Amino acid sequence: MKQRKLPKRVLVAGLLLMFAIGTSVGLISMTSTRAAAVVRDGDPNAGKIGCGILRQLSAEYDMLQSGQVPVTQDRRGLAAAPTTWAQLQQKYKYIQFDAKKRVLVNARVTLLEHFDGFKNELRELGMEVTVVAEKQGLVIGYLPIDRVAEMPKLAHFSTASAVFKPILRTGSKNSEGDAVLKSSTYRIANPTQTGAGFTVGVISDSVSQSPPGLPNSVALKDLPAGLNVLLDGPAASTDEGRAMLEIVWDIAPGAGLAFSTGSGSPQTFATSITNLFGAGCQVICDDLGYPNTPFFNDGVVGQAIDTVTASGAFYCSAAGNDGNTAWGANWTGMAATVGGIAGTFHDLGGASPFHPISIPAGQTMVLAFQWDAAFLEGGSVLPAFQVANDLAVIITTPADVILVQAFPDNNNLTTDEALEFVVLNNPGAVPLIARISYQLVNGPAPTAIKWVAFTGGGNADPGAPGQANSSAIFGH
Repeated sequence: MKQRKLPKRVLVAGLLLMFAIGTSVGLISMTSTRAAAVVRDGDPNAGKIGCGILRQLSAEYDMLQSGQVPVTQDRRGLAAAPTTWAQLQQKYKYIQFDAKKRVLVNARVTLLEHFDGFKNELRELGMEVTVVAEKQGLVIGYLPIDRVAEMPKLAHFSTASAVFKPILRTGSKNSEGDAVLKSSTYRIANPTQTGAGFTVGVISDSVSQSPPGLPNSVALKDLPAGLNVLLDGPAASTDEGRAMLEIVWDIAPGAGLAFSTGSGSPQTFATSITNLFGAGCQVICDDLGYPNTPFFNDGVVGQAIDTVTASGAFYCSAAGNDGNTAWGANWTGMAATVGGIAGTFHDLGGASPFHPISIPAGQTMVLAFQWDAAFLEGGSVLPAFQVANDLAVIITTPADVILVQAFPDNNNLTTDEALEFVVLNNPGAVPLIARISYQLVNGPAPTAIKWVAFTGGGNADPGAPGQANSSAIFGH
C-alpha cells in the first residue's frame, strides 16, 4: 500500500470533486458602493471604487495603521472593524492578500485607448501587476491597501473590485477512484491501454507549495519524474493539484502529465486552460471555481474552454457537491416595503416579497445572488457584457428589522457584474429565522434570478422554500 501524506480524492465522472469553503466571521458585503454621478470619458458610472468591500477594507486598514479604536459596527451590531492584521484577514477571508499585506484588485480603465497609460499609472501607484486582460479593460494586481482610496484620482480610472479567492471543490476522503472507475480492471483486460500517447493537464490551486511537495510524490513513485509544471500556485496553497495528478497517474499510468494553477483570478484560470492545450494536453480537468463565475452566460473561463474543446480537447470540471442549496425563479415584480425601504421587489407568491430562511446556530450563510445580465468576471468595457440593471438583496427578521442589506448603496452599473455576494453569520445559540427579499433598484427588470449557497466547510443551508427545484451546479 502506498503511504501518502497528501489525501487523494475520489475521481468519478471526470474528476467530480467536492466543494469546500470556509466559514465566515461577522458580516461583509462583496458589493459595490453608490456615489454621486461623475462623467468620465463619457461614462457617468466611472470614477468610483465599485466594490464596497475595498472601501471598507481601506478604511479599517487605515484605522489599524493609526492605532485608532474601531467604532464601526455591522448590521447585526457585531464589532466590524478588526483590531489586528490577523482579524482583518479573517474578516475578509473571501478575497486575496499577499505576504506584503497587499490586496488583489481588478482595476478597469474607461476606454481601451487609454489602457497602456492606465496600467503604467497603477504601477506608479504601487500595484504589482499579475494579469493583464486588455479586452476587458482590466489590470489585475496586488495593491498596497493604503493606496486603494487613491485609484479614483487616476485620469482614466473606471472602477475597481476585489478579486475573490477560488473555491476548491474537494472532498474529505481518501480516493478509491481507480477502483470506483474500474480502470484497474480495464487495464488488466486491455494491457496496451495505459493512456500512452495522451497528456492530461490538471488545473487546481497548486502542485508543490504544501510540504513535502512534488519531490516527495516522485520519490514515493506516486508521480513520474519530469511532470510539466507550467505555472505553480501561490505560497501556502494546499497542493490539491498534486492529489489530482496522483489519481490521474493511478488510472492512466502511461499518460503524460502537466499542471497549471487556476489560482489568482478567473483570468489566470482561463490562461492556464489555453496554455495547457498549447503544451499538448488533449485532456484537461479542474477542481475549482470562482464565486463570481456567471450563472447565465459563459465567463472568461467558459470561453477559454469553448475555444480548446472546439479544437479537439476533452474538458472535465468539478461540479461541486452542494446538492440543492440553490434557488431560482423568473422575475415577477411587485411594489412593496421591506425593512422600511419602498420599491420594486420580486414577488415570492401571494403578493409577498419575503423568502423565509433559517441559519443554524453557530453557522454562516454564504451565497452568490445573480440575475440574467451577461457579464464577465471582474467586469468589462465590452458593450455585450455591461450590466444595465442594479439589484439588491435585503435580509430582515420576521419583525421587519434589517439584518443584511446587500445593498442600497451598491451599483452594479459600476461594477458591471450582475452579482451580490452575501455573508451572514449567526453567532447565537439558537437558529436565526429571517427572510430574504430581492429588490430592483435601477434599470430594466431581469428575466431570471438565482442564488447558490456554498455549504462546504460547515456553512449553512438556508433551507429556503423552492430549493428542491433548483440546482447548485453552475459555472464553466
